[in-house]
Amino acid sequence: MSDLFGAADNGSGISSQASFNPAQKPAGRQPLADRLRPKTLEEVCGQEDLLGKEGRMTRMLARGFLPSLILWGPPGCGKTTLARLLAEKSGLHFVQISAVFSGVADLRKVFAQAEKSASKGTLLFVDEIHRFNRAQQDGFLPYVENGLITLVGATTENPSFALNPALLSRCQVLVLKALGQEAMGQMLQRAESLQGRSLPLDKNARKRLIEMADGDGRYLLNLAEQVFLFPTEHPLDPKALEQNLSRRALRYDKSREEHYNLISAFHKSIRGSDPDAALYWYARMIEGGEDPRYVARRLLVIASEDVGEAAPGSLSLVVAAAETFERLGSPEGELALAQAIVHLATAPKSNAVYTALKQARAVARETGSLMPPAHIINAPTNLMKEVGYGEGYQYDHDQEGAFSGQNYFPEKMGRKSAGRFYKIKRSKNQEKTSDFPKTQVKRVKVKESMAEAEIKSVIADEEGIRLDRWVRRHFPDLPQGAIQKFCRKGDIRVNGKKAETKTRLEDGDEVKIPQIKREFAAKEKTKKIDPELAERARRLMIYEDKYLAVMNKPAGLSTQGGTGIRDHVDLMLDALVSEDGVRPRLVHRLDKDTSGVLLIAKTPGVAASLSEAFRQRQVEKKYWAVVVGRPEVPAGKINQPLAKIGAGAASIMAPVRLKEEGAQYAVSFYETLDHAGKKFAWLELSPETGRTHQLRVHCEVIETPILGDPRYGGEKAHVDGFLDQLHLHARFLDFPHPKGGRLQVTAALPPHMLETFKQLGFTAGQTPKPRREK
Repeated sequence: MSDLFGAADNGSGISSQASFNPAQKPAGRQPLADRLRPKTLEEVCGQEDLLGKEGRMTRMLARGFLPSLILWGPPGCGKTTLARLLAEKSGLHFVQISAVFSGVADLRKVFAQAEKSASKGTLLFVDEIHRFNRAQQDGFLPYVENGLITLVGATTENPSFALNPALLSRCQVLVLKALGQEAMGQMLQRAESLQGRSLPLDKNARKRLIEMADGDGRYLLNLAEQVFLFPTEHPLDPKALEQNLSRRALRYDKSREEHYNLISAFHKSIRGSDPDAALYWYARMIEGGEDPRYVARRLLVIASEDVGEAAPGSLSLVVAAAETFERLGSPEGELALAQAIVHLATAPKSNAVYTALKQARAVARETGSLMPPAHIINAPTNLMKEVGYGEGYQYDHDQEGAFSGQNYFPEKMGRKSAGRFYKIKRSKNQEKTSDFPKTQVKRVKVKESMAEAEIKSVIADEEGIRLDRWVRRHFPDLPQGAIQKFCRKGDIRVNGKKAETKTRLEDGDEVKIPQIKREFAAKEKTKKIDPELAERARRLMIYEDKYLAVMNKPAGLSTQGGTGIRDHVDLMLDALVSEDGVRPRLVHRLDKDTSGVLLIAKTPGVAASLSEAFRQRQVEKKYWAVVVGRPEVPAGKINQPLAKIGAGAASIMAPVRLKEEGAQYAVSFYETLDHAGKKFAWLELSPETGRTHQLRVHCEVIETPILGDPRYGGEKAHVDGFLDQLHLHARFLDFPHPKGGRLQVTAALPPHMLETFKQLGFTAGQTPKPRREK
């Protein structure tokens, strides 16, 4: 078989660079795609992310070390060509096999041949590597491990599903993209240069030809080869072109990855309230031959998972649409499903039920042996009454407001330990929708004088803050003396209990604030602005508009003050008070030794909006870290609950089981961006939750502590010859802008990490400018 620009194999599934002569014409006419095969990496069209100046493949070759690779990309993007050119660039003997035609016997021959040419080294290219079964894939392991071969596998399937984890852990996965219009235009120009004449197409037909190829370079050149043979005196227009060329089948396979890719895009389009995109992906699936019943089943899932109680009638509507399709069939019944799609995409959204069930099941798995509390167990016999069943139960309908406030969780758990599962919030674009619940289902028994109290939940990024500082953040006009007075009187409560000002808050805590009386709501006196402090703060800003600012916080600068801390970001905000006397406020925190993106709101309303985005997990955070060691699996998910051990400055976060006291659900994702052998790795970390020191502990959990982190990495985190500072940087933040759209901000690396990158040969590339997508 041949690749986009590659050689034919020898029939056994094996081909060697040594036996291939590009100048030698094969039997029959040589295809145009084969004649246009690039001879150097510089001639390859597209794949700038890999082959550009700062591309991953460019960096590999510059270091003179080519690791084993998995090239993952769609057909016709040049995987085989890249493998051949990598072998030439690295000076390795090139051997190609196809997993479609090869077996274990062919692999043994390749390995025997590699042993004979061990001095030069062998690059073994395996096309369609996902076609090998697990036993065949395992056959590569010892030869990749001892360096006898450099394996380069090509696949159109997701390696996470198609390849063994053991093989993946020994290879780096490079993602190749379908060719863009510019790259494909370059290929047509080269084809015309080779043929010595232009394609007989007008401007629009040329564009249509590229569209017909759908990112597949091989298919584009095959089409062009046909067009060159058209007997025409005048350039063809798009209509004439389509009449002369057969239409390509849509890229869709109901049993493989494209099936899951399209249904994922479809689901997320509805979740993102885009009816046009949702209808497009629906049409793509139907045109590709998907069973509409499968789409109907997914719509039922969406109605519960993503719409839920925000528009509870949606579930009935989708059931009706599914029944309509069963009665009418295709194509008439497809319209009913389209109606349901538009309804769900334009309906208000809430995943509160989905999230609540997910959290409840997680807790239930860990606490499945606990009995219900005795007071809510029926006692139909005297014996059960004697052991205390039913004793103390309060019939809610007989209580004030039909609410007793009793505990219904197992006694060893209690409500606070279990957490609040069902939480529902209204977003701004849902406020105008009449069927969205106007208040969260929450009953709080309070004194009549506190009937106007406001209840706020503590988010993960606020965990560990003192109560008085948390109150000042949310109610900046409330003087410290008033906060202390409210706490002494018990007017400010945490989880329904009286609390001191020094109480440290935890994620999920509910803080009740009384209606602020006029005598306590006097505005703060205007503070004298320190011009040097203000200038220092502004130098650290990497984005600013009238609503918010983003700072690249240096390592070593605390976010907030505390005992013995005199220099911190919160102090700088005093120097940035607006002309109207409004003081900016922090939206989230970073550890003192962690550098990077820090979000600051300029008004209370913006602060509330951004805090809600964090609470609803609408914020995407990415961190970069240099770790000691290399993860066994290049990318993955770390699901490890954490709990605080100890108190005060000596406290640490430790991995625990979820059912242990104080345990908090914690999940992080990681991806290896580069590595220096097995000694160091450059990771991109994405926390799903926001526990204290979460990423630092999770890196230690996978046995790759962050360089310069003595608290969790111990002696292993100290390496001679490298700067003894925490190598953790908040690189990227993507969040909804309070005035619409999303803002993406990237922070440049701090000096100590740049120095370490230089020592290890890592290349961070240029830092993108902030971008707001409307």
